[in-house]
Amino acid sequence: MKIISAMLLSVIIIFALAGKCMAFSDADLEKYQTGGGNFIRSDEPINLNSNASPQNSVTGSSTEGEKDHWCQRGEQNRQRLKKAENELQAAEEQLRVLKAAHQLADGSSKTWENKYSHSTDFAKLDRMANDVLDAMTRSGRASIELNKAKDELRTIEDEAHRGSIPPGWVRCQFE
Repeated sequence: MKIISAMLLSVIIIFALAGKCMAFSDADLEKYQTGGGNFIRSDEPINLNSNASPQNSVTGSSTEGEKDHWCQRGEQNRQRLKKAENELQAAEEQLRVLKAAHQLADGSSKTWENKYSHSTDFAKLDRMANDVLDAMTRSGRASIELNKAKDELRTIEDEAHRGSIPPGWVRCQFE
């Protein structure tokens, strides 16, 4: 261990002596501070969400069109969220039905995987496996869609908040 640390220390010392130390002047700092002239600086804020409409402050020019716009965006997202929730519930219910249908008749706690693990009816096993796989795939896709819809709703609410839009507009709750 001492030999390895001594060798490592000697390598560090050799590279430190062989290398040239860099010193930066104020001119170098100015050059890097302004970006080196390789790009144009702008005082305008960058719109990261290109499909977002320009937002006016509520105190200035709040119009019925803006209310309708935010209400419509929120309503579309709520419908997407509801559809994803329904699809997830349907897929999970299908899984429960499939598992219940394949439980042992004597009511034991063994599930369909254990019941048919030694079966020779491969066509039946294949159909059951495909049904379960389809239900699991539907459940996974619905779960992903549900998470996307929740994220989109948060994004819409954040955009509205940054644009000084009342949160009730996104929920179609007007004064």
